[in-house]
Amino acid sequence: MTWNVMVQRLQPHDTCFTCDSITDTKNLLGEQRWLASAERANRFERFVALLKFTQGQWEERSCPLCLGGNGLVCRKHLLLGAEPSTDLSQQLFALANRLEDFIKSMTWGGKPTGLLEQASWVEALGWFAGWDYLKKLQWTYGK
Repeated sequence: MTWNVMVQRLQPHDTCFTCDSITDTKNLLGEQRWLASAERANRFERFVALLKFTQGQWEERSCPLCLGGNGLVCRKHLLLGAEPSTDLSQQLFALANRLEDFIKSMTWGGKPTGLLEQASWVEALGWFAGWDYLKKLQWTYGK
């Protein structure tokens, strides 16, 4: 597969899954309950705690162009023309497997995971959307 074909596949082709989920949840809960839930989530308490707890893992694996890490160049930079690493697909499959293990660990009867798996959701967000959101959070909430 040529790099041009790969870049085309990285382009968004549908609506955002998360945005669709938020809209569905809002419709299901109703405006008042949804606003209360959104307000709790927007305090980032659990999010920031898990970010800090797993920082040693995801920071090292961050995009070298965003945060100076040793990880994969993020999708955002690939779409801007940055060179991909030679093992991009293998690394993305490994990330997907770690993320799947972490997700399963949060289900009934799921097996506990280590820090690398727990940090995989941060790494996945960073790879797909760029690591800018972490810079903003660090500025807002401290490192």
